[in-house]
Amino acid sequence: MNIPVGHKYRLTSDNLNIVVEQRADNARKEGAEPGWRPIAYFARMEQAIDFLLERHIKASEAMTLQELANDIHSARTALYEAIRTAGEGLQATLQL
Repeated sequence: MNIPVGHKYRLTSDNLNIVVEQRADNARKEGAEPGWRPIAYFARMEQAIDFLLERHIKASEAMTLQELANDIHSARTALYEAIRTAGEGLQATLQL
């Protein structure tokens, strides 16, 4: 599994875990491609999604409950869209 979630995060997996990875800043090396570093491990996809939503909420600059609700809604929509898109790609691959 390799599901991009925006430009900053991606979800990958190993035999035991769903891994949340964050884009690493390799700007120190001239011309280097950005890498990824694991920041959290989870047994279930729901836990990984909750983790990403919580990070988004904590970083929000919302000044009202309505702004925060809008932030949460857009973040949740983006996460589920990334997963849905990855699932459609998997279905197409399996049908070959």
